[in-house]
Amino acid sequence: MKRKELIALPALGVTDEIRGMAYKDVGREKTEQYSWRNETYIIHNYCVYLRAAVMEGILKIEAYKGEDVRQCNEEPEYIIFLSAEENKYITYLTREQKWSSSKIKNLRYRNYDYKKRYRDYCWISGEEREDVRNYLGSDSAEIYNAVDEWQTTARHRKEICEIDRVMDQVTESPADFGQWVREEAFWRKQYIFYDAQKGEAYCTACRQTVKTRMKSVHNKKVICPGCGRVVTAKSWKKQKYINDNETAALIQKIPEGYIIRSFRCSKNHKIQNRWKEEVYFREGERLLLDKKMRYVKGYEYTYFKQTGKTRWCNSCYTYTNTRAVVYYKNLPGIRQGTYLRDIPLEKMLEQTKGRKVDIKHLLHPEKITGFLIFAGLTRLAIENMDAYGYIRSKAKSAGEAMRIDGNRIHRLKELNGGLIVLGWLQYEQETGKKLRQDLIVSLDRSGISRKDMNGVLRYGITPERALNYIEKQKGNTAAVLEEWKDYLDMAEKARLNMGDDIVRFPKNMKRRHNELVELHNRKKELERLKGYQKLDDKIRKWTLEITRYYWQDKEYMIVPALRCEDLMREGRILHHCVGASSIYMEKMAEGKSWILFLRKKDYPEEPYYTLEIDMKTDKILQWYSEYDRKPDREKIQKVLNKYKKSLKRQQVTVKAAVGATA
Repeated sequence: MKRKELIALPALGVTDEIRGMAYKDVGREKTEQYSWRNETYIIHNYCVYLRAAVMEGILKIEAYKGEDVRQCNEEPEYIIFLSAEENKYITYLTREQKWSSSKIKNLRYRNYDYKKRYRDYCWISGEEREDVRNYLGSDSAEIYNAVDEWQTTARHRKEICEIDRVMDQVTESPADFGQWVREEAFWRKQYIFYDAQKGEAYCTACRQTVKTRMKSVHNKKVICPGCGRVVTAKSWKKQKYINDNETAALIQKIPEGYIIRSFRCSKNHKIQNRWKEEVYFREGERLLLDKKMRYVKGYEYTYFKQTGKTRWCNSCYTYTNTRAVVYYKNLPGIRQGTYLRDIPLEKMLEQTKGRKVDIKHLLHPEKITGFLIFAGLTRLAIENMDAYGYIRSKAKSAGEAMRIDGNRIHRLKELNGGLIVLGWLQYEQETGKKLRQDLIVSLDRSGISRKDMNGVLRYGITPERALNYIEKQKGNTAAVLEEWKDYLDMAEKARLNMGDDIVRFPKNMKRRHNELVELHNRKKELERLKGYQKLDDKIRKWTLEITRYYWQDKEYMIVPALRCEDLMREGRILHHCVGASSIYMEKMAEGKSWILFLRKKDYPEEPYYTLEIDMKTDKILQWYSEYDRKPDREKIQKVLNKYKKSLKRQQVTVKAAVGATA
């Protein structure tokens, strides 16, 4: 747009209709009362009157202030020029005789008078309104909004067109995609809600109410008596609401290459709906791949720039290694003519329903993946995608690739085993120790791999005995196994007999674990205590002085610490800092403050509260229990108040005795 040509365009001018409305709109005074002041202002119908016309392909909009028209000044406040062909706009400010790149909404506040209000900001005739809307291609009835939206997007028009060019290539989702999300995206997140009193349960997998005798299995994996699926048991009364989130992906072919559409899915179960699911999903991200399935660009559905409009935008935060449950029914058509043509990915995904997969690995698999799928090892194929290196991809035979013989490969196929089953079969071949098929299945279901169990097997414990012992312990399988391995390692360092079952399989493993931790910490403390001998000697000099801190009532007792070792033990058991360093020990040695132990009289050896008292003023500086907390706070505060009064009485008695002697 050339400015000289824009200025030369014919003026539209003020019409008789505009003059008539402006002259009548003299305004009326209105007063509003606020809490601290009254505000009086003049209210008019319109602030500006607009004229618009398309001239030589340019949309020209003239804005006349109502106040100027009433004063017989018919010069426009500003003139806006918009070119749809060049995708540009510019504004001429008539009073300043300057050009401006301001948008129409920013021009609204030129010479704004705060003593005036307007029922509607602008007026434009119906015919000219339609001309503007048609030129801008806008559905908005508000001309100010229509022009502002066009101006906002004008500077980003090239970017928008490029995005829309790609998005227009994306076809509709398959007709059964919604049903697939409901049925398979949440395949591994299914529940059975049981009512022990009624003897019935509702299974979300088969959507049936079945008879059952389930009791006390809340949050445990069980088999639905109706459909035979492995589901998570939930007590009808303990659970009120469940929300599951999942990411589903749809891969589609487009002329430019491929598009990966990512959907955020949500499944809700509410007790008021008798646990029937509500499934929602929406598309949030898209990835553009070239014809060789290499990443090109990412898009997300969000607010575009500062327009306030929600649309597809370029994204810098879309990850190329997205993990999702992938829709597989259209994959045969996508694989045609690509390097994936001989790898039936859809077969692998169909037989491992609900399994999340790294899409980057899915579209660029190792050559061994196709072999595993054709061999019926679909689960192993999909797990190997996330764990490169378990299978030798460049091996010349199946046995060499998986490091097991033909018999064990056959057993692996029978179980459709994954990496855990393969690991145990490799263990069997390496050690020559036969493992029962049902034992391998149990280890697989428990999620215990050979690698996880190595810290136990090294002590001559068989996998069967190890699994039986873990199952007898209360708690999460993984947590129990880690604690047991930690215990066995400490037992070996403590030079216990690791061939003795009493040592290897303690009845109360948690208690024995804590005892060894205590023993280990005790050894460390003994090493530290060697450096605290001088402090202990200084602390002992105050023995007579601190006898006045001894105190007891019917329920509690307070005893002063006598040595550094007491502080270290107290801090270790209560997990606070009193014995972590020599700070408090040095204060005691100097007679500045003293550490006292508050105990329950029924358990005099069990640490409860630790106190620090100023030896000059007898003021209690701080008092904390385990992890620097204050259980029974109000009750203990009363006990301490009572203790402080007893200390004051002792001081009075001592002073009185001294006075009598004098």
